[in-house]
Amino acid sequence: MLPKPQLTRVVAGALVLGSVAGCGARTGGVATNGPAPGPAQRFGAAMAWDGATRQLILFGGMGARGPVGDTWEWSGTRWIEQHPRHAPPPRVGAGLAYNSTSRQLVLFGGSATTVTITNEYGHTGVRSISAQDYQDTWTWSGDDWIEQHPTVVPPRTATAMLADDVASGYLLLTRRSYDRFSTSETNLRWLPGSFSPSGPPRPSLPPTVWAWTGTTWQPLLAVSFTNFDAVAANDPASGHIVAFTVNDEHFEDRQCSLDDPSDIPPAVRSSPGAIVPQPIESCHAVGATWRWDGSTWVRVVTSNGPPDLPAAAMAGSAGLGTVLLDATGATWRWDAERWHQTSSSGPGRRYGAAMAFDTATGQLILFGGYAEHQQLGDTWAWDGGSWAHAAGLPATPPPG
Repeated sequence: MLPKPQLTRVVAGALVLGSVAGCGARTGGVATNGPAPGPAQRFGAAMAWDGATRQLILFGGMGARGPVGDTWEWSGTRWIEQHPRHAPPPRVGAGLAYNSTSRQLVLFGGSATTVTITNEYGHTGVRSISAQDYQDTWTWSGDDWIEQHPTVVPPRTATAMLADDVASGYLLLTRRSYDRFSTSETNLRWLPGSFSPSGPPRPSLPPTVWAWTGTTWQPLLAVSFTNFDAVAANDPASGHIVAFTVNDEHFEDRQCSLDDPSDIPPAVRSSPGAIVPQPIESCHAVGATWRWDGSTWVRVVTSNGPPDLPAAAMAGSAGLGTVLLDATGATWRWDAERWHQTSSSGPGRRYGAAMAFDTATGQLILFGGYAEHQQLGDTWAWDGGSWAHAAGLPATPPPG
């Protein structure tokens, strides 16, 4: 029998850390001397459009040697590194979104945890070193990060899903599944098909949904999904937020897989009750879609949609609608009731990418992610009909 992996920390599967977009056009920032090569390869970066300063901003993520804390602006044709006097500490999985009510670009949470990923199923171990989750709040002024000091603060959040609910005026923070466990609960045990916290469950949990008022955080008594791999964006058709997740709260319980089933350990495949994902080519299961109705999260029943895998990224705009790039590299558009696949070519397979709408160019911009056992550093632009490679080296397609 294979030894059970000993895990010290899992950050949102370390693979899917969504970003959301706002709305607005652009001014310049503080540039480096001469052309900059662009952000280094990473996944789990935070990216959003700042409607007040009219900038498309990228922050942080998991680089090749751990979390990074650099800030970049997309000019429409290239990345320009910013050099603010102050900045949040390096992190992965931070939430970043523009609130149209307070006219602030807000960053919250994330983790300084360093992770090592072996393969998509993770059977040889998803190992992390040093866990430090954040609960700090920052806003962007156009050339500097300003730390806010709200009187009420959400708990430390490793994977913060932040999106602007235009209809209600809320900037909504939804804390995802792993954040239900305190940072002291770092011992996990392996069960067939899933990771579970060792010891008894906590008797009470902090609120999972919070709203930013412009000066402080307000907890909301709302029902929330428990999946840690959600991506979300404001749906311009309704003004409310739409989110996409896998069907089960455990990443290892999903029904579809990008890996060859032979990569799954025999001991796991033969365990009683084990859930063995089907290869994506033969898997017909679709993921879960949720809608924020102004007071709580509501599951939307759909018969079609992206596969039951953590999505790469999601963003919305009035011009292009709500767009999702799934883990296989296919592009989907949400029409307020159902998903429509619009493209199967473009950036390719990946997790943990960052995506936001660039109002100045009328394009969705996607950056980075993780695929084929490597961080990515490519930039792609979607014009509503097709993807175009915009910067950085494109990902190497999988063999076969």
